[in-house]
Amino acid sequence: MEVLRVDLLKKSYRLPKLRAKKKPALLGLSLEAREGEVLGLVGPNGAGKTTFFRILMGLLRPDEGSGHILGFPLGHPEARRQMGFLPERFFFYPRLTVEEMLNVSARLSGASKKEMRFRTQSAMKRLGLDEVFSVQLGSLSKGWLQRVGLAQALVGEPRLLILDEPMSGLDPLGRAQVREFISELAAEGRTILLSSHILPDVEALAHRVALISKGQILEITSMSQILRESQDDMEIQLLPPEGYRPGKGRMSGRDTDGWERWVLEGLQQGELEMILSDLLKKGASIRSIQPRTNNLESRLLEQMKIQKKRVA
Repeated sequence: MEVLRVDLLKKSYRLPKLRAKKKPALLGLSLEAREGEVLGLVGPNGAGKTTFFRILMGLLRPDEGSGHILGFPLGHPEARRQMGFLPERFFFYPRLTVEEMLNVSARLSGASKKEMRFRTQSAMKRLGLDEVFSVQLGSLSKGWLQRVGLAQALVGEPRLLILDEPMSGLDPLGRAQVREFISELAAEGRTILLSSHILPDVEALAHRVALISKGQILEITSMSQILRESQDDMEIQLLPPEGYRPGKGRMSGRDTDGWERWVLEGLQQGELEMILSDLLKKGASIRSIQPRTNNLESRLLEQMKIQKKRVA
C-alpha cells in the first residue's frame, strides 16, 4: 500500500541581501513510500532534506508540485494527524517532566484525556522511559532526550514517521537500541522516512534509499541492488606502464607514493586473469587485488560526480 507520494516538488527561498534572487532548495523532487517500509534519505548538508520534511509536515508550501499522505493532500489536517516527527534538533521545555511532555504531545495529536494517559504510558514503556517519567527534561542526557523525542513522535500513533538524525549523539548501545526500535515499528506496518549522516545505520535499516543532492533525487535504489552491482568489480593497486589503460578500468585514486588504484567493473569469467597477464607482460607492478564492495558513501559520491558533470 502506498502511504506517501510526492510529484515534482519545487521550492525556492529569497536571499536576504538579494531580494530579487531566489535560491532553489528543491528542484522537482519525486518519490513514494510504502506501508512498512523504511526509506532512507541520504545526502550532504543543504541537499534539501529539511525543506522536504517541512513541506510534508505542512510547515511550508511548495512553489510547484503536489503530493498526498494516505490519500490526503499535503498540509491537510488529517495528513498531519497521520505523521510523527523527530527533528534533528528536538526542542523541549526544560522544566516539563517526561510524562508532561508526552501528555502535551498526545493532546496536540487529538487524543482525549483518557487516550492521552494510555498513549503516554504505552510510549514510555516502549522506549524504556518509566524510570525517568517524573524527571525534568532539562536534567536528562542526550541519550535520554533522544528517547523522549522518539516517544513524542510515536505518541500520536502515526502511520508515517519522519526521523531526522535519530541516532545523533548516541553511544553504540543507544544506536543499537534505536535501530532495533525502528525495525520493530516497520514490522508493525508503519512507514518511516529516515535521514541520517551515520550511513551504516541507514544501510542496516533502509529497505530503499533515496540519494539527494542540490534539491534533486539522484537515484532511488536498495542496498541489495548496490551490493549486487558491485559483486563482479575488482580494485587493483598498481604502477601501470606509461599510457596504459585497461579496457574495463577507471582510476579511482592515486596514493602519495605514486601507486594508482584502478577499478575493473563488470568482469566476466576469465577477464581478470587476462588483464593481469597483460599488465605483467607490459612491465606493470601490482601491489594488491581485492573485490570492491559498494556502500552508500561510495554510491552517493559517484552520483554527485555524475550530477556535477551533467550541470557543467
